[in-house]
Amino acid sequence: MLVYLAVLAIIPILAIIMKPSQSRTMRLLYVWIIFGTLAVLAMCRGYTVGVDTQQFVSVYQNIGLNPSFSLEEYRYEPGFTILCKLLNSISLEPQLLLVVTGAFILFTVGYTVYSLSDDVALSAFMFVAMTTYSTYLNVMRQAVAIGFVLLGYNQYMKRKWISSIIFFYIATLFHTSSWIVLIVLALTLLPFTKKTLLSYLFITAVMFIFSNQVTSVVAAMMGKERFYDPDHSGANYFGALIILMFTFCIVCLCFFYMGINSSNDGKTTESVLYRHTLMLWLMFVAMGVKVEVMNRFSYYFGIISILVVPYALIHVKGKERYWVRILFCGICFVYFLSVELWRPEWHGVVPYVMNYDGLSRLFKDTSLF
Repeated sequence: MLVYLAVLAIIPILAIIMKPSQSRTMRLLYVWIIFGTLAVLAMCRGYTVGVDTQQFVSVYQNIGLNPSFSLEEYRYEPGFTILCKLLNSISLEPQLLLVVTGAFILFTVGYTVYSLSDDVALSAFMFVAMTTYSTYLNVMRQAVAIGFVLLGYNQYMKRKWISSIIFFYIATLFHTSSWIVLIVLALTLLPFTKKTLLSYLFITAVMFIFSNQVTSVVAAMMGKERFYDPDHSGANYFGALIILMFTFCIVCLCFFYMGINSSNDGKTTESVLYRHTLMLWLMFVAMGVKVEVMNRFSYYFGIISILVVPYALIHVKGKERYWVRILFCGICFVYFLSVELWRPEWHGVVPYVMNYDGLSRLFKDTSLF
């Protein structure tokens, strides 16, 4: 727990010292330091850090020991399975999987923050305080997919359509659910108005009521009927409601400051994309109250909130902006403490443990060094 609190303390302190908003050089250096630190923690973590980490480690070992390797033997998407096979050709030590995926995931998040955020320090703080970082240490395979999605978002913002589609496609090779981001791309063709907001609220209510049925349909579309049980609710209602309340607060504050209509910002790609993303995030979190697995879809949209909040705050002038910034950070920090202190089993990242033995074996592996 202390290691995460230390990072949360370093983020604002370093921002005050370096002032990343005043020069591109300091901005880049700041992002490298913060996300580099987070990457090192992810790369060096033990197998007990992250509820699903041990599962991925076991798969990595099984693939390495399997002489008759075949994609059909494993229930995971081909991208992840092939990655494990390729890394096994370098080293049988599963720590290598954590090193490679940890570096990639944090690089993509850091690159996105550097490229698109209006306030890199606020984005970095929210990334940790919203427990998004903790989540990525747990759902490693989906986090890799989200990494490719973020690269696709970057290309999309630059209007490089072909490369963005390629990144989105690669994401589906690591987690089939990432096809959901195509919905956002289609929706950005539509302006966001008060009618759009009301439509989202109505659809969210309907999706919440019929969550089990929707889950069955989505599972069938993904060919995952065996693995997605619509009656399964991994977290209790109390825990799921905490997540929903937190998400609702962030969404409401964003709309309060940046307004509902995308025309307020000149109908830019960001103004439309961010508003649709917020509502899709809220919708899937609401569905996750009844069917926990549906909350996994919210991860693709929740990560964008670390860009939306700084974007919303550019609409706030003077000293008020400082206090609103503190408000967002305060809400996220209270949420972080609530989850990691009283619901540590959600992500399994507390306590943090560094895998010295695994790192030592990897370092000594003659096939790698």
